[in-house]
Amino acid sequence: MALPEIYPIDDDEIAEGEAAPAEEQKPHPLEQLQAWADSANIAGELTEDIRSQIAARVIDEYTIDKSSRADWENEARLAMEAVLQKAEVKNYPFQHASNIKYPILTSAALQFGARSYPAMVPGDRIVKVKVVGPDPMGLKQARADRVSLHMSYQLTKQMDGWEDETDMMCHQLPVLGDGFKKIYRDVENGRNCSDFVSAMNVVVNQNTKSLRDVPRITHEIELYPYQIEERIRGETFLDFEYGSSGGTGGIPKPDGTTDSLNDTDAPHVFLEQHRFEDLDGDGLREPWIFTVHKDSGKCVRVVANYNLDKARVRDDGVIVRIPRRDYFVHFPFLPDPNGGFYGIGFGRLLRASGEATNTALNQIFDAAHLQNAGGGFLGSGMNLKKAEMRIAMNEWKQLNVPGKNIRDAIVPHNFPGPSPVLFQILGLLIDAGKSISNVQDILTGEASAQTMQPTTLLALIEQGLKVFTSIIKRLFRSMAREFAMLYELNRRYPDEEEYQEVIDWSPSPQVLQAVEAFKQEQQQAMMGRNGGPPMQDGAPVPPGGDAMSGGAPGVTGGAAAAQPGAGSGGGGAPQELPPQLAVHLERPTMAGDYEYENCDIVPIADPSQVTDMQKMAKAQIIEANMGHPNMNKEKGLRRILTAASIEEVDELIVPTPEGPDPMQAAELESKVMKNKAGAMKDIAISEKTTVETQAIHQAAAVEHAHIASGHLDQDQALANETQRLQNLKTASEIRLAERQQVEAERQAKAAGKGEAA
Repeated sequence: MALPEIYPIDDDEIAEGEAAPAEEQKPHPLEQLQAWADSANIAGELTEDIRSQIAARVIDEYTIDKSSRADWENEARLAMEAVLQKAEVKNYPFQHASNIKYPILTSAALQFGARSYPAMVPGDRIVKVKVVGPDPMGLKQARADRVSLHMSYQLTKQMDGWEDETDMMCHQLPVLGDGFKKIYRDVENGRNCSDFVSAMNVVVNQNTKSLRDVPRITHEIELYPYQIEERIRGETFLDFEYGSSGGTGGIPKPDGTTDSLNDTDAPHVFLEQHRFEDLDGDGLREPWIFTVHKDSGKCVRVVANYNLDKARVRDDGVIVRIPRRDYFVHFPFLPDPNGGFYGIGFGRLLRASGEATNTALNQIFDAAHLQNAGGGFLGSGMNLKKAEMRIAMNEWKQLNVPGKNIRDAIVPHNFPGPSPVLFQILGLLIDAGKSISNVQDILTGEASAQTMQPTTLLALIEQGLKVFTSIIKRLFRSMAREFAMLYELNRRYPDEEEYQEVIDWSPSPQVLQAVEAFKQEQQQAMMGRNGGPPMQDGAPVPPGGDAMSGGAPGVTGGAAAAQPGAGSGGGGAPQELPPQLAVHLERPTMAGDYEYENCDIVPIADPSQVTDMQKMAKAQIIEANMGHPNMNKEKGLRRILTAASIEEVDELIVPTPEGPDPMQAAELESKVMKNKAGAMKDIAISEKTTVETQAIHQAAAVEHAHIASGHLDQDQALANETQRLQNLKTASEIRLAERQQVEAERQAKAAGKGEAA
């Protein structure tokens, strides 16, 4: 990167051949930062004391941030236990009492994941590029389609785990209430990456408002011993003693479990903290990434995280601001009403009602258990050989006691069984949980809709999806930031070879047809000027040949195929292709397509179409209006087929050019010029006719005067008049022939355009 000149030197003060004074050759304030930005690890350039101080601050402030979100983290762990329906032994009110977990949270998480995953990953075209501003020639739309194809290929083909991790995120978000995507460049493999990171492993102070303003972000990373050794040998990490065991057993899972502490291959925990630190000593803290081994407290890596392209430097050399590069995208499920950074999920919203539901349900089971089990008291008059007697099915016991005494000596417990009121309360709690989690019978396919009108059913579905749609829109907003960051990485690291292989570019059939039509117009114009067929190298060009390039029409050659002098044609050189058409023959590049101008990255999915029924309802509206003159029939048909989940839609639709036809502007300009030329020609003919008429009148007046004066006899006057009429007839025939020729050329061109179309 070229650093800006901020210390200008007055050339008038320096004599010719004289060097500038040494004291005026001040180093650029960004020079040291630029050198550090190009390094993969500058930790070796720092002293041991500085690294120790940095590591201590990283761990201390990480602990502060983790403590600030302790309540959220505890709620998240409880929610994970609830959704997994973790079995526990319960000894109250009696040993091994019922401890059933009602699966309302599990159902809510599964339903949300089942709806959100297909909406966020609808197919192969995940990314779509929105065109901003006018696009009269369709160039922006063509560029947007190429970028959409390439980025979707990166997500689905290059990033092997992107779709799987997105699926996992859709099922984890409703439980934990939060998640993150980490977007970065994998330098070793030369590819962009977008990894899902659980919110449990991204530590941010709970009191912060946005990732854009937070002073530090800590990512808890697990690395196995062999991965640590690879990074040390590759000089990504400094060499340090990391021990033979995982120490803490790795990062605790959402349910609180960790790997075995005795496992020598257990992962080690590293803290990758994105923070500000003043390493150049100018008083301004710059963005850095510090990686610290948690157990040993060693700083093993320091990497620059600033963007010098957007740095602000005053005229006197003082650095005002150095922006930070973003790595993380926040995916909140529901915003925290208390204003906390981390979002909340169904796990937190349903915990109180879920516990009450579980209690009521278990009490019902316990009451039924006690009622079925029975039990009671035996009087001392019962002379039994055993202290306890159990009765089996179809079994009779013989006792040496009169029957009346048996009835008097046995007093059974009075267990009334489950309470109907408790059962009603259980139903009330379940309905309340469903209303919170948006899991209604009408949405799970369990409603009895035989007598329900279709419009009523659609209205119920729409109302039942209100909460879900708002969550989906929130996720798509974050997804748009993810795509924008990937777009920026593609702009910074273009790979032209891969890009050309993915887009497989060639001029569209519409452009090739427009080129062929232009060439035919040139051939017809040359035929009109020469009075015969077009010639090339002394021989007529056969029909369908190319009088300009000498080859078959439609070959890829860009505008060079129609450059002046590219062919010879009897009466004149062929013209260049119009700029409106030639620009469509230029091969696109990745560097050109990934510029910022006129493009805005947006997710492809429509959050208002989360069910197949909604998609088909909208598709029917499009189908009903396909005959409207302003309807784009290709896009309408594409949406109808997509809503019906038809595969390989591109193979079924013949594409039409986006915007006006590439030849339209050139044809319009040509028509204007021809009409102007025709009008000028008519004016010239009219003026010529007026002049000739005036000359005839003048000649007739002179002849009459000569006859009156006796200088010209009648025979000579008759001969002169006859010759004059003959000349007038000849001139009229010539003008008529010229007009017929113009009309013939116009009809031939119109016929040629019709054949090309």
